[in-house]
Amino acid sequence: MDPRTGEIHRFESEEARREFEKKTGRRFVPLTEEKAGELKPLSRRRRKALLAGMSCPCASGRSFKKCCWKKYK
Repeated sequence: MDPRTGEIHRFESEEARREFEKKTGRRFVPLTEEKAGELKPLSRRRRKALLAGMSCPCASGRSFKKCCWKKYK
C-alpha cells in the first residue's frame, strides 16, 4: 500500500514490488492478503489513517506513524 495516497497495489512477487518502487521512487508498505482485504472497501483517506495506527512493518512494536512513517513519505 502506498502510504502517501492510501492506494493498494498488488504485486506478483517481492521482486516485482521492488522493481515498481525503483521505477516510481516511492516505498510501499507490505500488507498481507487478509489486511488488504479488510482495507480495500474503505476510502483512501480512511486506509491512510488506519495504516498510520498499525504496527510498524520494521517490527519495532511502535505505531507506524511514530516509527517509520517519514521514511515512506
